[in-house]
Amino acid sequence: MAVLVLSAMVLFAGSPSVIASGSGSSSSVDSVNLKSGKWVYSIYIDKNKTRYAAITRYDGDELNVVIPSDFDGIPVKTVSREAFCNNKYMTSVLIPDSVTEIGKYAFSGCVGLGKVNYSSSLTTIGEGAFYGCWSLTEAVFPEGTQKIGSFSFYNCRHLKKIVFPSSLKSIGNSAFEGCSMLESVSFGENLETVGDTAFKGCTSLTKADVSSVKKLGT
Repeated sequence: MAVLVLSAMVLFAGSPSVIASGSGSSSSVDSVNLKSGKWVYSIYIDKNKTRYAAITRYDGDELNVVIPSDFDGIPVKTVSREAFCNNKYMTSVLIPDSVTEIGKYAFSGCVGLGKVNYSSSLTTIGEGAFYGCWSLTEAVFPEGTQKIGSFSFYNCRHLKKIVFPSSLKSIGNSAFEGCSMLESVSFGENLETVGDTAFKGCTSLTKADVSSVKKLGT
């Protein structure tokens, strides 16, 4: 297996452009702004006519947050856009196995967040999902994860360890830009795309196995 030593110009150029937007889907809205204790959520109906819940806001102040797996029997499948944005209390979060998508900027600015237990059913991490989560030290993505969006771990400057699953297909632009303590990465055999400047500013990163990548950004 070939190992490529990355030069300063490979994946490390450019500047960020952050545009927050909602997490898209083909689902229709059933009910919005429902409350259960400190949780605010909405109910959607997917293309198979199945109802599911999406966390839209958390009003709590717990340090160790456990996201509910359902509301009245309706499974939570999505952590929506900016649901936890700038939460100043949270130090860890457990995402239940019912969740398949983390929406755009869902945990952005949670500077105290040091540990994330990901759902085993996770497929998509949206743009900027953990943008600026300075306290994160590792990211171990479950098998089944297919997409890590642009700017998703931008400026997570204490991030040292990343484990990519073999299921991963794409890493977006600037996804890990500014992760200055990251030392090495190894990509799975099914990874097809690594976006532009995905690892810019990762000053401790000296090598990465990119032998399987079909489209490598600049």
